[in-house]
Amino acid sequence: MIHLKLRFLKKWTPSEELLEVVNNVPEHANGSIKTLPDSFKGGMVIVRTDQDEMATGFSYEDENKNLHILLEAHPCVSYFHLALQYQVHTSVFKEKMLKTTFIDSEDNLKNINIYDNVNAVQSFYACASVCAIFLFNSLESFVNLSIEKCKGTLNKDGVELQKQQILLKSSFEEKAKNYLNQIFGKNFASQYGHKFEVILKLKELRDRATHVKTDSFETAETYQKLITNALNFDFKKAIEYSEEFINFYESGLIEVCNCKGTVHN
Repeated sequence: MIHLKLRFLKKWTPSEELLEVVNNVPEHANGSIKTLPDSFKGGMVIVRTDQDEMATGFSYEDENKNLHILLEAHPCVSYFHLALQYQVHTSVFKEKMLKTTFIDSEDNLKNINIYDNVNAVQSFYACASVCAIFLFNSLESFVNLSIEKCKGTLNKDGVELQKQQILLKSSFEEKAKNYLNQIFGKNFASQYGHKFEVILKLKELRDRATHVKTDSFETAETYQKLITNALNFDFKKAIEYSEEFINFYESGLIEVCNCKGTVHN
């Protein structure tokens, strides 16, 4: 199964001053982990990576009062990783479903096993929905985090806007076309319009899967659009273009790992 290289949500090269402060903080049992401030419970966890960078996490106390260290994995990569797994399942179940439901004659129609049929449809659509939802979550989390981390001002038609205004009221398309351009000085949607159109179609599929609306309860094809749209959608292309979109702005954020069976490098 394909895995992605691990990415921390917050990672930076420390200044000499910060390094001196961190070096003076007492170490815990794991020598690579330190916490700030003095109070461990709820404190920020600082981790020095094998590349001499700093990454962050936090402590968590479970119902048994045991303390745990939780390092902050990048949600964009986490969502993308899950979408990758379900894209594989979607392809497998699509092939099985089309074989199970294939009609080549009237006699064949009579011999269809209705339970195999509905199980195949259910398995395919469930995997397709999960893939679409988490692939778009990956894109949306990347866009929103980029806006949140922006230290400069952002504007619409010359009017400066607060970041929270943008995050709450702007569409994904507007964020991607207008605000990412202001943050990074380049525009994926303009340079690769046909690829961005596939991403917008992914959003439509995600919206349909998340906010289910039937065509009509008066017909036999209640979920026809939901399922046929998923059947006709090119998930491999959507995965490819979504990876290109993210890496266009943050090179190497999405990177396949040659780890042979583990989820990190």
